[in-house]
Amino acid sequence: MKKIILFILIAFIMSSTLYAEELPDNLYGTWVHLEEPKNNEQCVNIKINDKTSKCFVLNAYFTTEFLPFGVGTFDSFILEKESNKFIIQDHWADYLVESKLNVNKENGIYVLSVSFEDFENGGEYNEYHYLKPISGTNLIYIRKHSPDFDDKDYYIEFNKALELGIPMYIKDLPIIF
Repeated sequence: MKKIILFILIAFIMSSTLYAEELPDNLYGTWVHLEEPKNNEQCVNIKINDKTSKCFVLNAYFTTEFLPFGVGTFDSFILEKESNKFIIQDHWADYLVESKLNVNKENGIYVLSVSFEDFENGGEYNEYHYLKPISGTNLIYIRKHSPDFDDKDYYIEFNKALELGIPMYIKDLPIIF
């Protein structure tokens, strides 16, 4: 009897570590960061929960210091199902971070483990991103390094932002050396 229980316990542990979770289909896509308006910008009210809505805009960040036509991006996370890739676009970064996607689910939060190459020390390291759908809305929270969410981490799928008519503004980034 002890051998059977031990076998079942080992099989359960192995199956839970060998097979990662998959994201639901509605979480794949390009998720852009929603920001509160500044300087009397027009915005669109988005439902946060049953009692609260906030007015948001999308900001595209550009720098024209090096190229006359500018280079820019939204702060966004792209989750690609077919290629199983996670792409981070950050307005302060001059590159895209692309990595294979490993997913686990803990207490309703999807934990995305992303492998990065450690150029300074050699080898690789994992960075964790926490993704939590907000029930009853088109929004999700995305946080890097911490599952503690606050009111500045709202993301919306880009096509849904277009559908809702959320205004987009271009922000010029100064180059700091």
